[in-house]
Amino acid sequence: MQLNGLLPSTPVTTFDTRVVPPTDRISYWEEQCGKYVVGLTCSSMEVDGLQARFRYVDLGAIKLVDITGHQHVVERSPIHLRTREKDSVFLMLLMRGAAFVNRANECVLLNEGDVVLYDTNRPYMHGFPGFMRHVIFEASGDEFRRRFPGWDLCAASRYDGSVGAGRQISASLRQIITRYCPFSGTATGITEIEEKVWSVLSMAHGLSRGAERSTYHSLVMDRVRQFIVVNLRDSELSPEMIAKHVNISVRQLNRLFAGEPDTLCAHIFAMRLDACRTDLRRRDTEQASVSEIAYSWGFRNISHFSRNFRERFGCTPSESRAQ
Repeated sequence: MQLNGLLPSTPVTTFDTRVVPPTDRISYWEEQCGKYVVGLTCSSMEVDGLQARFRYVDLGAIKLVDITGHQHVVERSPIHLRTREKDSVFLMLLMRGAAFVNRANECVLLNEGDVVLYDTNRPYMHGFPGFMRHVIFEASGDEFRRRFPGWDLCAASRYDGSVGAGRQISASLRQIITRYCPFSGTATGITEIEEKVWSVLSMAHGLSRGAERSTYHSLVMDRVRQFIVVNLRDSELSPEMIAKHVNISVRQLNRLFAGEPDTLCAHIFAMRLDACRTDLRRRDTEQASVSEIAYSWGFRNISHFSRNFRERFGCTPSESRAQ
């Protein structure tokens, strides 16, 4: 039994168009993308046919897709929205090459290191003029809207990976790939990966609601979030402990969170509830009782935990496990 967010193995699904004849590569790519990523059509001007590979790993609440390939364009058209429904949010890091996203009559150009955010509920076209690699961090549309009510992703949002908070967003996503090795087949820190992705989305949400924060602000907030993730199981985790770690006062720390959807304490409490729900739905923790899981994430009053769990998710912990 494991209650630390680690799994002994995380299967990685890999597909490469070079295993089929050049004339079959487009249809093969469309079929596999539709099965694992999203329904779309693809085109390429490569003489030898599309040469592309993707690696897919399902971590539960978050799914990751690593795509490498040569020139191609994909399109999710209105007919795909009707026949291949999918309600997900894509946070995409462009690691190599250049790209564009055409969405809502706007064409967003991306350079290496940039990040783009969009959902799968509206049509879009995504293109790559040459060799490329990008990693998609996929989150549930329902969970996204619950965490960020009113955040409309009608247009694609680009975050410049070379300056300011956009640079921090890009670096945080790269860190997930290098630190946790999610495509290795033996990914560690699954809960940490999930919270890291939601923290990046929180940073992006802050940018969507006002002027860009200073680089210093973004760096401090990222250190705060990382410290919370690492110490989330510690029942003694407090604003005082966090402030001491990042070398600021508690007043400054609370001021940093003034523009966030939740206060610092509410943010920590919500993260613990989310972590408990994740463990309740995992197969490798099915022998652990609800109380054991709650205690492992820093809760000490089970009645208080159960009441707040129901308020947040609309069901009891036991009902969530049964789902």
